[in-house]
Amino acid sequence: MAQTGVKGIVTNEKGDPLPYVTIYCNTTKTGTNTNVNGEFKLNLPEGNHQLTFQSIDYQSGSETVIIQPVYNILNITLKTQVYALREVKISANGQNPAIYIMRKAIAAAPYYRRQILNYTAHVYIKGSGKLDKIPFLLKPSLKQNNLEQGKVYVSESITDLSFYQPNTYIEKVRSVKTSMPLRDGPEPMMMVRGSLYSTGSNEVISPLSPQAFSVYEFILQGSFYEDGREINKIKVKPRRKGKDLYEGDIYIVEGLWCLHSCMLINKSNSIAFTVKTSFKALTDYPYVWVPVTYDLSFAGSYMGIEGTFRYLAALSNYRIRLNPNVEHLWGQKQSKAIPVSTTELEQPVVKKEKTKNQKQIEALLAKDKLTKIEMLKLASKVKQESERETQNMRSKNDSSEMIIDSLALEKDSAYWNLERTVPLLKEENISYALSDTISRYPGKSLRRHHFSLGSLLFWGDSMSLNNKKNYWSYTGILYHFNVNTVDGWNMQTLLAVGNIKPNAWRYEQQFKIPFERKAFLTAAKLSYHFAPLKMGYIVLSGGTLTRDFNEKGISPLINSLQLLIFQNNYLKLYQHDYVSSNMQFEPVNGLIVQGEITYANRYPLDNTGRYVKKEGTKGITNNEPDNILVNASGTNGGIIKMPPHKSLNYELHLICYPFQKYRIKHHTKQYFSNPWPVINLQIKGGVPDYLNSKSNFTQIEFGIAQEINLRHWVQLKYQVNAGKFTNSTSVYFPDYQHFAGNQSVIYTGTPFNRFQALPYYAYSTVNPYLQAFTQLDFKRLLLKRLPYLNLTRIHEQLFVNVLNVQGLPVYTETGYRLSQIAELINISVYAAFSDGIYKGAGVRLSVRLPL
Repeated sequence: MAQTGVKGIVTNEKGDPLPYVTIYCNTTKTGTNTNVNGEFKLNLPEGNHQLTFQSIDYQSGSETVIIQPVYNILNITLKTQVYALREVKISANGQNPAIYIMRKAIAAAPYYRRQILNYTAHVYIKGSGKLDKIPFLLKPSLKQNNLEQGKVYVSESITDLSFYQPNTYIEKVRSVKTSMPLRDGPEPMMMVRGSLYSTGSNEVISPLSPQAFSVYEFILQGSFYEDGREINKIKVKPRRKGKDLYEGDIYIVEGLWCLHSCMLINKSNSIAFTVKTSFKALTDYPYVWVPVTYDLSFAGSYMGIEGTFRYLAALSNYRIRLNPNVEHLWGQKQSKAIPVSTTELEQPVVKKEKTKNQKQIEALLAKDKLTKIEMLKLASKVKQESERETQNMRSKNDSSEMIIDSLALEKDSAYWNLERTVPLLKEENISYALSDTISRYPGKSLRRHHFSLGSLLFWGDSMSLNNKKNYWSYTGILYHFNVNTVDGWNMQTLLAVGNIKPNAWRYEQQFKIPFERKAFLTAAKLSYHFAPLKMGYIVLSGGTLTRDFNEKGISPLINSLQLLIFQNNYLKLYQHDYVSSNMQFEPVNGLIVQGEITYANRYPLDNTGRYVKKEGTKGITNNEPDNILVNASGTNGGIIKMPPHKSLNYELHLICYPFQKYRIKHHTKQYFSNPWPVINLQIKGGVPDYLNSKSNFTQIEFGIAQEINLRHWVQLKYQVNAGKFTNSTSVYFPDYQHFAGNQSVIYTGTPFNRFQALPYYAYSTVNPYLQAFTQLDFKRLLLKRLPYLNLTRIHEQLFVNVLNVQGLPVYTETGYRLSQIAELINISVYAAFSDGIYKGAGVRLSVRLPL
């Protein structure tokens, strides 16, 4: 079938090509962008078509074309936009006229967020970029993953996108073509889903947020007319510097107070993100403006790696259904067009009495100038009106799904020549050609970058097998090389084989060799995801290992540093020979059920020979935990002495995520972050006598945790757990309730829900207990107001941690923290109290490492 359409070049008055111009066909409701050379191509059927050409700071162009059985050549010149600043808009007191425009736009944002009940659209996305600079030391490892300096990478996809209120997206990926080696890189569809009307983001503050006036200054640059409608150009200027702010321009449609287009930049110290979006009014619904093109670009550096990347997206073939729960009359009046469908004509007209809320909305919208209080009042009422019925759909529709066509990667060049709307550049064609060559000869590509000395010794590697659904992997034998007083120096590695299908399975074999005691430690684990859409999996495991009495305690790496540098052996270990089975399943959305049963032979271990000689000197102690309650009872001098025993233990865990939103990707269910409280109930127990088990206890724990965005600049995060042993007839120390303590200046992991100076085993208990962690996370509080720091991703936090164990003093910590330093490091300053009595202060540094 012959291709028909139009192609050409868009230039300015000087003859320079204009990149990323939006081209839209009003008759077919399809669109595209020019590439960096100003070239465009748009497939159209034969006949007459009306095209519009739109670019920020240029006058929109319109052209009628008659499509013949061949491609029409159309070269367009766009004139520079002239902005008129009407004097009538300047208030007598000299107040910025942009304020009144933005107040109405902010007030109308909730309406436009919920204006459409559901829609479908055809989405073409093209992404391309390259790494301009790679540090010498990183070049070998990146090259192993086919990432090279100066090489262009390109990706294209065609997707049928469906949206349903309030927050459901269904993506049906029809075709994908890519030369990018990172399959889990940035997701452009997530960016296309985003909207400046969604003002609840805690990352970057939208200019249409109710809090916008506190962080942005708005300046009216002027206005112009397009299709008889006045468009206001508003400069968005941050009142302060910060990575949570935009700067640039937004264009507001007079009267409708919706977005016409925008060009906004978000900057941090090393990365700049630019978003350009163009909106068009639908022919059948002139008061409904939908995004038709996105231009998203990234430029910057991370860890010395510099690069640029750009995504272009064109949305077309919109089919919408207006939200019947929202009052659209004021928008229809402003657009001077009230569309009526055939179905509506067939039904009797029922005149509805306007609610008090609707009347107040109309009265406020009729005002030429809104005060700040009136703006907030209008925004609140519009939000109430638009959410009135939408809330009822939340539990039913809040999910998202990605469906990838089984032939998505098999489309040939003829298909892409027909469907591609943004012409490829020369270097992009070369990138595809190289990628196709590698895919024809995959064996050499896979073999060349495995079994390097570095991977064998340190960071390990993985290798795809067969059709890239199966793999095997290993960790470097020195990656977990450490020392403790029981095993002495020891090393371990892990071998694994599995697949990445929706019903994924994985087999792991762990080996650990202690060099200073006669033992060979190994454990096996087999896992199978039997119900990926219900988050269901089962795990069978068993082996012989050494374990920490408190699995929330010190990491092997930090214990090694403490032992080598300060002669402290905080880690206390026991021998654990076991078989175990655990399972997870989601019977209904948002309710996770987990169960585990373990049979084990557990017995104590002594320090190895050379450390036995050092016991009692410096910080070296025997391998027996010190506990306050045992010390208070006078038993064993406060030392826990665990006898050898067998145990049969079980655990049941229920976790509830109310109104949980999710998406289906690669036939696997994935949760989104949840603003509601997460509630969990945990029951643990030991079964006596069966299989010679000596354990006999029952423990119940209730917990609740939540993250609340109090304002755009502060987040409250808390976690509370309370529990008790209803039966403690025979409880061995590994089964005590342990707490996440710390006695080291440096530790690994996140600082939230960990005590900064609580001894690892001192508060472990079988008595009733309650622990609470509270944190206020500020985008800027003290140090973030300083130059340079205000452009970093560092957050400032205030925290309070409390532990109340029956029979022990109430332990409290409070302090200040700098988090996300270089995305990995947190520095905390704390003060500790026991029953309100000051016990000390200090500094803690936590590092997020996969150790």
